[in-house]
Amino acid sequence: LECSVSSILESELPVASVHLRGAKWRDPAKAGVVYETDHIALIGSILYIVEAKAGKVVAATLRGASGSMRTTIEELMVGPSRQSARLERVLRQNGTVEMQDGFGRTWMVDSANVRDVVRLNVSLDMVGLLVSRWRDLADGGLIDETADMCSTIPLMDLEIVGRVLNSQIGFMHYLRRRASIEETFTYIGDELDPVSYTHLRAHETEADL
Repeated sequence: LECSVSSILESELPVASVHLRGAKWRDPAKAGVVYETDHIALIGSILYIVEAKAGKVVAATLRGASGSMRTTIEELMVGPSRQSARLERVLRQNGTVEMQDGFGRTWMVDSANVRDVVRLNVSLDMVGLLVSRWRDLADGGLIDETADMCSTIPLMDLEIVGRVLNSQIGFMHYLRRRASIEETFTYIGDELDPVSYTHLRAHETEADL
């Protein structure tokens, strides 16, 4: 899964000055603990932090069993959101974070060069429409209201997003807008709904220029 996610991101974001797979880093406040982020990309002053989770959605979850559903949501959505939030917090607090990928290449991330951070989870399995809007999960009591969540997109849908938008600018804009759409809009649907909304708004803006 990690390789597939990285391949999509490298294909859709070819002008990124940095692409790191399996980036390892440390939090100075926790000596001896090494964290790993599945994919890091930097385009201009926008840092993309992406976590990939290949956990299986079991039949009990699809049937709506609350215990199994909570476990699945924690594994595929809450846990990876917590991981990416940790990296952003450490970067903001310390100013810099040194990273090393699986090939031994190192990169120093400097918060002075990062204006925006875009966080994303990519899952292998689909959790029905649950992945479409995490706010509904909080309203339903399935996740903590105070959880620092980011968007979760199934791998198959991430590929579709790239094909539908068919441009690097469109893909970048969608990933940046995805979290705010999920936070502020109320909708029931799959990934194509926010994609269509973003795509149509972009064309409306172009027509007004």
